[in-house]
Amino acid sequence: MRLKYQLFITLLLGSGLLIALMYAFNSWSFNRGFLGYINKTEVQKLQPMIDELASGFESAGNWDWITSDMGRWLELVNRHLASGRPPKSRDDRSPGGRRLPPPDIPIDGQIDNRRRNGSGSGRSLSTLTVDPRLLLADSGQSILIGRNRQRENPADEGITWLPIRTDDRLHGYLGYRNLQQLPGQLDQVFAAQQKRSFAYAAMSMIILSALLALALAARIVRPLQTVNSAVNKIGQGNYKHRIASERGDEIGDLSRNINRLASTLDRNLSARQQWLAEISHELRTPVAVLQGELEALLDGVNPIDEDAIKSLHSESLRLARLIDDLHSLTISDIGALNYRFEPLELATIIAGRCHRDTALASGQSISLEVHLPDTPIFVRGDRQRLEQLVDNLLQNSLRYTDSGGIISIRLESHQSDAVITWEDTAPGVTDEQLPQLFDSLYRTETSRNRETGGTGLGLTIVRKIVEAHEGEITASHSALGGLRVQIKMPLESTRSI
Repeated sequence: MRLKYQLFITLLLGSGLLIALMYAFNSWSFNRGFLGYINKTEVQKLQPMIDELASGFESAGNWDWITSDMGRWLELVNRHLASGRPPKSRDDRSPGGRRLPPPDIPIDGQIDNRRRNGSGSGRSLSTLTVDPRLLLADSGQSILIGRNRQRENPADEGITWLPIRTDDRLHGYLGYRNLQQLPGQLDQVFAAQQKRSFAYAAMSMIILSALLALALAARIVRPLQTVNSAVNKIGQGNYKHRIASERGDEIGDLSRNINRLASTLDRNLSARQQWLAEISHELRTPVAVLQGELEALLDGVNPIDEDAIKSLHSESLRLARLIDDLHSLTISDIGALNYRFEPLELATIIAGRCHRDTALASGQSISLEVHLPDTPIFVRGDRQRLEQLVDNLLQNSLRYTDSGGIISIRLESHQSDAVITWEDTAPGVTDEQLPQLFDSLYRTETSRNRETGGTGLGLTIVRKIVEAHEGEITASHSALGGLRVQIKMPLESTRSI
């Protein structure tokens, strides 16, 4: 299923469920509130009856005056409650237009007839009441008058007990059984109308929610479709394609990340093409020299002597060195360069490699100044690769430092890092050349003499080794007049040695 429809269905279901809950709650709340209002209205009508009951009790001193004469109770209830209730319908009236009393009310002289004739055997007059919801109880809440009084529970929560008192003297209670459903037809019609109104409103809200959900889903999916189209174009190799988005939300972040990815892929493609062009150029040059010298020997232009053989050997060594550097750099780029990390004392490695090349530096009238600390400095590294790092830096300085110059090497610890500072004298590099020194096959213009220049990969390999040791390397101008290279590597804790 498409994302647009998934969002639409999710939003519609969520809003529909919320609207249904609101409808159910409003219906329940209205029914309860309306029924409570009717019950409170009925209770307020009973206050005059309570006052008359209190007055009768004060006069008689007990409840016998009414419990022994149910006609008085019926007349009292009918006068204070039933007489104020409008007829429910035309069916409640007699053919002559006279309102009929409730079913339990004896008509006219039926009370006296029942007393005389004993009608209603098995049902005494004391159990009759004008309204089965009304009860009379004494001060101890023992029910005196009420329908099925043997079954009434004074603690019933559905009964509202209204105290009958004179001043501070409690005489008894008038009980009112709360309505559990709407009593009149008009009340029920009104409640049904309200429910229909709630239902129409809920249906209208669901339809509106569906329209809003559809519009919102389309609005969310539209930029995603643009992103998807851009990803397809980038996947087909069009790394120049960009997404124009100024959004400040997550979709905008995604668009900008895809643009950065496309830029990175474009740069990598350009770098790969440039890399292949430079590699072919670098390999073609020594091969062309070898081919030219061999052809000269074959044609008899140059004699086959020791000098010719030495020249061929020198070119083959230069070609082998270039191939070795390319191999090291390539396997480092793909992560296949093996490292065996162990705690190493860095000063020992630097001193050993510098001592080996002291004679070579002296032959070029270059002084090696090595400043090592008295306290051992340990790093976690690969001995062979760190020795290669020192060798490459030495070869770079010896190759590009004028005769009579100085190469200064300093090792020290700073906070949690081991710091190697490598400096040499003139010639230096320009500000524009500094950021490119660690690029593959890069050589400054002054070093393009292939008799003295290198492969252009030495500092690149140094950078790869430093990065593999979780360090960082920077190049800057040296106070001695040449190049300054600073390397930082994390110190190895002595507790892990």
